[in-house]
Amino acid sequence: MVSELIRTKIKKDLRRAVELRDSGQLMKAEQILQNIASKYPDYWLPYLFLGDIYDDLERYQEAADMFQKAVTIKPNYAIASRTLFHAQWDLGKEKEALEEIRRFLSVADWNDEKTKDIIMEDYQDILQELFSHKDYQEHKETVQKLLSTIEKYKQV
Repeated sequence: MVSELIRTKIKKDLRRAVELRDSGQLMKAEQILQNIASKYPDYWLPYLFLGDIYDDLERYQEAADMFQKAVTIKPNYAIASRTLFHAQWDLGKEKEALEEIRRFLSVADWNDEKTKDIIMEDYQDILQELFSHKDYQEHKETVQKLLSTIEKYKQV
């Protein structure tokens, strides 16, 4: 169990890393986040922020790896799932990206409003666009199944 003092220190370090990232000091932010991740490897948030930094640095595979770690630790967190989907898709890993949507839909907390917003607004829009796009016809059946899953849960 992490003490309240340690939790406060982690939050302070995370805030500092975000400030550094926002001011363009990506390498300093990366160092802070790597330090947190090495001390607390079961905490998902540093991995999510590291993924964002690697994406900013155009280190896309590393970004996807960090997003994957965040999702592994916190599988039902919608933002981590969405960032992993986009990273995989941008790397040309369409099957893996679609599998991430499928995986997330199977564990999503459909009662959480933020989760619902991401599923309904982001994933549904992405899937509808893919369904009609001629370049992605090979994924049409998978996309149709995912859209059906979303529609089913919208009824809940």
